[in-house]
Amino acid sequence: MTILLLGSSGFIGRQVKQILEQMGHDLRLPTHQQIDFKSLDLPTNQQNLIKLLTGVEVVINMVGIMSSDTDELEQVHHHSPVRLAKLAKSLGVKRWVNLSALGADSNHQVAFLASKGRGDRALQSLANDDFSVAIARPSLVFGHTAQQYGASGAMFIKLAKLPVLCLPNAGQFHIQPVYVNEVAEGLVKLATIKQFTHDCPAMVVDFTGKTVTTLAEYLQMIRQIIHQKPPSTIINLPMAWAKMGMALIKPFSLFMPNSMLSTDSLTLLEYGSVADYQAFTQLLGHEPMGYKEFLAVF
Repeated sequence: MTILLLGSSGFIGRQVKQILEQMGHDLRLPTHQQIDFKSLDLPTNQQNLIKLLTGVEVVINMVGIMSSDTDELEQVHHHSPVRLAKLAKSLGVKRWVNLSALGADSNHQVAFLASKGRGDRALQSLANDDFSVAIARPSLVFGHTAQQYGASGAMFIKLAKLPVLCLPNAGQFHIQPVYVNEVAEGLVKLATIKQFTHDCPAMVVDFTGKTVTTLAEYLQMIRQIIHQKPPSTIINLPMAWAKMGMALIKPFSLFMPNSMLSTDSLTLLEYGSVADYQAFTQLLGHEPMGYKEFLAVF
């Protein structure tokens, strides 16, 4: 099968690429210069894009950004992938697999999830009997590929080293972390196994681990299992104070555009990151690991 991978150099993309190579698929791996979602200009680049897409059966899009620039989020998560998907569909591509995020909703108050939601919805509207669309929505992803960590995982590992943690709401936010290997496995199955899209041209699958925990407990387990240290002392930081602190550093966000330290990040924690994992279990063919299990094998 000929598969176009977008975002193959990223945290999750590296693992997907490795699995597909081991399976013997023919992969096309465009560079950022060939397909740049921040400035995708179809009229100018159409001939080059047509060459990249001709003969492709499946596109897996894993491009995503964290940014304080709402226009940039909308471009990368919504407008560019939809434009490319329309071109792909016109050229006979059969399937589009899109890596989104748990909680993506076009009406979400957090710009990141709103842009993801609008992109997902527009992509699903393109689906028909000849062009299927599968949306994968993972929760907090943990693990590493080629010594590259995901943004949240790297931050949590650093935080867990600290003997004292000052956490908003004492870290009592519900999360359901998922292992990067199983996220990659799920994306590969959405791309390569026809049964998952044959009866449902447009589908959405939440990718979560099987165990719900709190942010505080998650950090304590990372500290215990990875750093092999006794539990941290957790100090409660009132949420109002935390949001005030994030508002104070907001003017400096231009110098750290991909930082996870923001008021939006606190809002996402308040919403929680949990979902039913039964559809993910069906996709994988086995239950996904809980956080204690993947931390143990990490």
